[in-house]
Amino acid sequence: MKSRKVSRDWEGVCGSLAATLRSVAGQACRDFRCAVVGHEDPECVAEADPNIIFHSVQGLDVPDYSGWKPSDRQRAITKDKNTKIFEGVKLLEGKGISHWFALDADDLLRNDFVGNVLDRNLKYGAILQSGYMLDRASGKICPKRNFYEACGSSCVLSSRVVFSKGKTMDAIPWCRYSHLKIGQFFEKELNVQCEWIYDPLVCYVVGHGDNSSADYRRSAIGRLKRKVLWATLGRKFSGRRMSNFSQVEYPFVPAEMNV
Repeated sequence: MKSRKVSRDWEGVCGSLAATLRSVAGQACRDFRCAVVGHEDPECVAEADPNIIFHSVQGLDVPDYSGWKPSDRQRAITKDKNTKIFEGVKLLEGKGISHWFALDADDLLRNDFVGNVLDRNLKYGAILQSGYMLDRASGKICPKRNFYEACGSSCVLSSRVVFSKGKTMDAIPWCRYSHLKIGQFFEKELNVQCEWIYDPLVCYVVGHGDNSSADYRRSAIGRLKRKVLWATLGRKFSGRRMSNFSQVEYPFVPAEMNV
């Protein structure tokens, strides 16, 4: 998760993380381990689940990129994210994990995510082709095809490929390929066709101001695409649908929407 020093709304960041951890703790299959990696330790981690731990990286610099060009800021955000992914992988290595998933600290897992992935016996991994997008600002949710193009929480990797290039940050596939291009890892490095998951197992949460893609979303083209998307496909999300993601009372949903 991002540091308090660079977040626009730290309470909002912690609220998003708490929702994410509820979706992890709500897994029907309990065969999982989860590491939350960040500079500051939010209280919600200790309260979430025995299988979820927090790992502090307070020793890492937090760049003050206010005033930076969007491209430079995005590179700094990506480096920070990749460093934390690597720290999490190192922490959980040796815990008997067969498959790995880098989950952003604001996205949500459907309550059968772990069981669904393990039942597939993925040799190398898979990319999520379908999912949901949830816009906190509008209170709408919509299905999303080509889910991996929008969301970083979109690629499962097996242990045999996570460490195939060594045990440095640059060797971890998620740190070498963006979510848009992760398919190239399977096709060019492994010489296999990547497997696709069409079941919508993840919900990508946007519109809360602290997404790493916020700069793009505020651009003219980003605003236009968002307007068209939510106007054509968006619908008010229901408590029943959100309960599949372990969100009985989703923190960003006005009370009248929890029906």
